[in-house]
Parts: sequence; C-alpha cells; structure tokens
Amino acid sequence: MRGRTAKPAAQQLKRTLRRVFGHDALRPGQEDVIRAVMSGGDTLAVMPTGAGKSLCYQLPGLHLEGTTVVVSPLISLMKDQADKLGDIGIDASQLNSALTKAELDEMLERLHDGSEFVFTTPERLASDRDFVETLKATASIASSWTRHTACRSGDTTSPRVRGVEARDRGARPSTGAGADGHSHP
Repeated sequence: MRGRTAKPAAQQLKRTLRRVFGHDALRPGQEDVIRAVMSGGDTLAVMPTGAGKSLCYQLPGLHLEGTTVVVSPLISLMKDQADKLGDIGIDASQLNSALTKAELDEMLERLHDGSEFVFTTPERLASDRDFVETLKATASIASSWTRHTACRSGDTTSPRVRGVEARDRGARPSTGAGADGHSHP
C-alpha cells in the first residue's frame, strides 16, 4: 500500500479497517493501542487471545512510511501472519531459520524493494548486523513483539532476546502485543 502518510486522520484508518481488513469497528482496547502507535511513542499492549493484537500493528503499519518490523520467536505465527497479509494483497516478508537459502534471498530482496511488513526472530536481530542496518534505514515501527506467552523473568528470558531488547531501547517507536493469558512472573 504505497503512498502512506505520516499522520492519517481517523477517517483514513477507519476506511482502511473496512476496505482492507473487512471490519466496521475496532474491538475494545484496539483504538487506544493504535492511537498510541500512530502518535509515535512506545506502546505495550497485553491482550488475550482473540482480542485483535495483530491489527494493532497492521493498521498503523499500512499508514506509516517505511517497513513495519514484527519480531516473534514463533515461526508458525510469523508464517500465518505473513500469509494472511499476502492473501489480502499486502507485501509481507518473513526471515527465519526455516527458510531455504533461495527463500531467504528472495525475502531479503523483497525487503530491499520496500516490503510493507517484515516478520523476523529475535535471533536474527541479535546475529545479523547487515539485516539490522537495513531495518534501521527502512523501518517505521522498529519492533512489534508478539509473544504467545508473556515472559520476562530474569534468567528465563533468552540472552539473545535480552540483547535485542537492550539494543531496541531508544530506537524508533515500538509496539508490543502479548499474551494469551499465560504469564510467568
């Protein structure tokens, strides 16, 4: 969806919601999260399964300049989200360890060509400096964390995830979307 604007009016967001996603209204909580993301600040949204977390970064992502980066440790979630966006005509790339070399090259080319969404893992962000530099130059939302389970408990968080979280502080606006009702202290 080229020609995105920096600060769309509420009317534009509603039109995209209806035209692209087929919804006439947002679910409870979504509007506040979307508004916060669109204002350019960091946002954390903890929502139950089925509450529409994905739309909270997808709708703003279609209106902000640059690529929306979605970081998730769940490759199956990444594939599902990228496929669903592709089914409605939105360019979404995924970069993860399940890709062949040819698939990875294709996804990187799509990212360089201006993919609207890129789904990746914390490990890729922690280990691929060239990829991170490309994202820094093209991203509108620096990281959209989607977690099946909210977990941030000292040693239970992967060292690579902690490294990505530390590197992301002070970067472009981020939005977090998590949990399915399971949480760890």
